[in-house]
Amino acid sequence: KTWRVYTYRDGYLSISPHAWSAEDLSKETQVTIIRTERISDWPHWQAAYPKCKAGVAEVIKRSVAQGKLEGRIGKRQFEVLSADFIVDTRGDVWLFEFNMSPVLKDPQDSPTTNDADMITAALDIVVPHVDSNPGLWDFAGEFVGEPPLVPEAKR
Repeated sequence: KTWRVYTYRDGYLSISPHAWSAEDLSKETQVTIIRTERISDWPHWQAAYPKCKAGVAEVIKRSVAQGKLEGRIGKRQFEVLSADFIVDTRGDVWLFEFNMSPVLKDPQDSPTTNDADMITAALDIVVPHVDSNPGLWDFAGEFVGEPPLVPEAKR
């Protein structure tokens, strides 16, 4: 089973309204889901993005090697998921979590900041055609693992 991994260069920037503190357990300090701007405008993103991309690739590589990812037997598939990172004051990047069902913004609900171009470009990678354009998706790696076992009942 071959897994091809792509990362998207222009996600969302979420900045907590408060500096992090172990003593302040408020939602505003510990977790923020306020996504009001694209991350590409953040001045530190050019340095942080390659680290985020490498981190995603490493997690997927290890997951494939350990047989932790399962595909659909005999079918091609793709998944859109999100990865949340924390960038500290030194510029170090920490993987916080993967979201297997990310919140996507619809152009009707958010005309200026939405995910329509991201989804269209992802589909162009999966189903290439004459005018395909991967947009801001970057190839992060290809990893080969054992195909999932076929249960006895399906043989």
